[in-house]
Amino acid sequence: MKFYIDFDHTLYNTNNLISAMLNSIAEYILNNGDFEHFAENFKKKYPNLEPISIERNLESITQVLKSNFKRPEFTTLKIDYNIFALLNAFGKLFNCNCDEMKKNIDLILDNGRKYLYSDSMTFVRELKKQGNEVYILSHDRFDLTFQNKKIQGSEIFNSDLIDGIILTKVSKASLDNVTIKNPNVTLRASTDSAKPLPDSIDYKNGIFIDDRPADLEALHDVCYKNQYPPFKTRIYRLRRENGTYANKPGSGDPKYNYGIQSVTSLAKLSQVLSNEQQSSQSGEREMNKKIL
Repeated sequence: MKFYIDFDHTLYNTNNLISAMLNSIAEYILNNGDFEHFAENFKKKYPNLEPISIERNLESITQVLKSNFKRPEFTTLKIDYNIFALLNAFGKLFNCNCDEMKKNIDLILDNGRKYLYSDSMTFVRELKKQGNEVYILSHDRFDLTFQNKKIQGSEIFNSDLIDGIILTKVSKASLDNVTIKNPNVTLRASTDSAKPLPDSIDYKNGIFIDDRPADLEALHDVCYKNQYPPFKTRIYRLRRENGTYANKPGSGDPKYNYGIQSVTSLAKLSQVLSNEQQSSQSGEREMNKKIL
């Protein structure tokens, strides 16, 4: 069986990573920033805006960084939604050494195993031991290189854990044989150089694990196309405690109630999959008895 598992908020506690990166930038600015010339630098860079109110303490700096680390349309400074773009913008406003700040962020990313959820390694390792193919399927329309750096730093890119990664700028549900091989759209890498990745996603038979309602519903539409319930569940929604999308509602369309099952952890999903396997094997034995 092929498993396609999301990365952010599913295997990896991205919220904790973001907090660590923002704190690192804020601490550097607090200890090394030129607060005296901040307003002057701001007016030169953004002549049509009033300087941001920022106090010389960690909480204030962190809050300002956080409010600008969003999609550009939701921020004051319209900075690209990228930690290094944020770092460069505020580093220059405070006359900081951006190269040193970047090294600090790189160090955080390179030691990213601490941001994997406690059940992530166990879950993927068990899937591999059972003979399954395991892929990380991740969508990021902004920066695939940064996404790849997170995954590499987490130490999950290992042939004992996964078969490969598929990182794409397009919807996970729309990866056809062209877009999956287009390096401008999709970044792919196998953990075994002797075993290249397949040129397609197995929507018809694969099992998908994700946390974001929009992605789950799009996958539902393509995975169960031309099927009518009840059918075997192959899509699982991970609703981790305090997860970004844990309490976010879907579209409300009742058709999605049949093909998407919610779980609160990968440990619990492992139990669900084990029970389903046992039930399937029991059903096969009963069927064989009837045939005999």
